[in-house]
Amino acid sequence: MSVLINGDITLYGMVGADFDDFSDDYFTARQVVEALAGLGNRRATVRINSGGGSAFDGLAIYNSLKAHKGGVDVVIDGIAASAASVIAMAGDSITMREGALLMIHEPATWSVGNAADLKRGADFLDMLGDKMAGIYSARTGNGVSEMRDAMRAETWMDGAIAVAMGFATSTEDAEALTVTAFDYRLYQNAPDTLKALASANAWGRQPTPVAVMPPVVAAPEPDPTAGWKIAIADVNAAAGLGERRASADPGWSKVIAEVNERVSPAKGSWAAALAVTAQPEGRPVMRSTGSWATAVAEANKHAGFAVPDPVQAAALPEPPDPNGWRKIVADLNRANGF
Repeated sequence: MSVLINGDITLYGMVGADFDDFSDDYFTARQVVEALAGLGNRRATVRINSGGGSAFDGLAIYNSLKAHKGGVDVVIDGIAASAASVIAMAGDSITMREGALLMIHEPATWSVGNAADLKRGADFLDMLGDKMAGIYSARTGNGVSEMRDAMRAETWMDGAIAVAMGFATSTEDAEALTVTAFDYRLYQNAPDTLKALASANAWGRQPTPVAVMPPVVAAPEPDPTAGWKIAIADVNAAAGLGERRASADPGWSKVIAEVNERVSPAKGSWAAALAVTAQPEGRPVMRSTGSWATAVAEANKHAGFAVPDPVQAAALPEPPDPNGWRKIVADLNRANGF
């Protein structure tokens, strides 16, 4: 999608395509380069409303705009925070609308690894911070160390403060747009109104819902003599999947696959013992032995799950049943190494 809209380069949303996954509103360095090519040598007006994103895309966009021979005017329509503030510094003029915000801070990242890996990551971030501070210094006339201090403090500015500090050249009376979607809760000093807006609109990565197992105490006892299909039907009912009897059963592998799909398995539980047996249709159907514990063991075997030593799943000894079917499946789960 082109960012060249009605003759203006419109940079609304997150900086970079890979910064977050909760929104499809983003722009990339490649889009900006293509827009500049479309303008030729004409003067470029760049409109910004971005809470930030990838520092690498931000720097690439900044360099592309600085290289544009026709000149660049930047207008901050809503917010230019983090990487977006670096982009804004490319303007020959930088105008902030009434109520618009600009924010500078230290670059950050997520990192894993050993001590040496993390130290290299920290050194790289420090180098990146110096690069950004140099851009702010060139715009404002203040020293690089002074800019690093302002970045460490996570400095927020309205139009008047930005002009006074040299980050903008002017303000205008036109009212700022509503800030674009971004998880402003990531910023320590973000205005409370922005954090509340992010919370109210669920802007940010959302936790993956975890299926909640029904209380074990509420699960019915299956009839151990009724055969594996009836027993698994009882398990389905306990898991809230509805009752499946042999006559309506499309195949044991499908039944267990549905358990696997909808129930969060936990080791040492009957849910895990059943969930691991899921397999595609067309595999051998286990024998109806009249013992559902052995039947589940056979399902494990058919599904290709390993059994300790050379013991065959179908030959596993029947565990005692003093505590009911949950104990049997838990024992079976442990015996199969799950």
